[in-house]
Amino acid sequence: MTAVSETGVLAVQATQVCKSYRRGVPVLTDVSLDVAPDQVLVLIGASGSGKSTMLRCIAGLETIDSGRISVLGQVVQDVGASGHTSRSSGGFRKGYREVGMVFQQFNLFPHMTALENITLSPRVTRAIPTLDARKSAIELLASVGLAGHETKYPGELSGGQQQRVAIARALALKPKVMLFDEVTSALDPELVGEVLIVMRRLAEGGMTMIVVTHEMAFAREVADRVVYMDAGRIVEDGTPEELFTRPTHQRTQAFLRRIESR
Repeated sequence: MTAVSETGVLAVQATQVCKSYRRGVPVLTDVSLDVAPDQVLVLIGASGSGKSTMLRCIAGLETIDSGRISVLGQVVQDVGASGHTSRSSGGFRKGYREVGMVFQQFNLFPHMTALENITLSPRVTRAIPTLDARKSAIELLASVGLAGHETKYPGELSGGQQQRVAIARALALKPKVMLFDEVTSALDPELVGEVLIVMRRLAEGGMTMIVVTHEMAFAREVADRVVYMDAGRIVEDGTPEELFTRPTHQRTQAFLRRIESR
């Protein structure tokens, strides 16, 4: 299933991406993925299927062995079969400036307040004036339901609150594409909903999102497309209705049966 934007520029385009770890053991094999602007794409699959590695490659946290990745028309990684890398340094920087990522672990600085955690990167990497960064951070905290928590330290916040601060921190750099890597899996069950509410609001606001999650209800309700990965390959790609009610591949069917039986 190919996503095409009205302008012809895809938010993310990955073509035949391959990645190996540990003595050549493949983690991604010929993964091709197109994501249109404003689209919510959810990646599902068992642990170790390559979902998180794919996100990290899109974010530039991992280099690919071969293939090509572009963000909003800017080539960020382009590696031929020989392993030779070809990329424009300007395109590399510009492309990755448009990507924000939120991780399973909150990774907040424990000695900084919520406000300080959010303002640090805009001030340091974008030279945003402190007052402007603070104003934006206060607005972002309010948008994720944390107005009044500006001066609290991570240790004074619940896990769900810390993850919402992490989302606000990623949004502070005004990305065009947001990546979420199992952001609820480290939370107690009663805290999962408050984070998913924030993600739903982002999706409703038109944010382009690629989400790795085991929250199948979220995938059914919010995703425009769902991609099932297994053993480092894309097995099936379709709408939530297609993939959850009429999966065509045996591996997808077996995975969904396992999920439903839990």
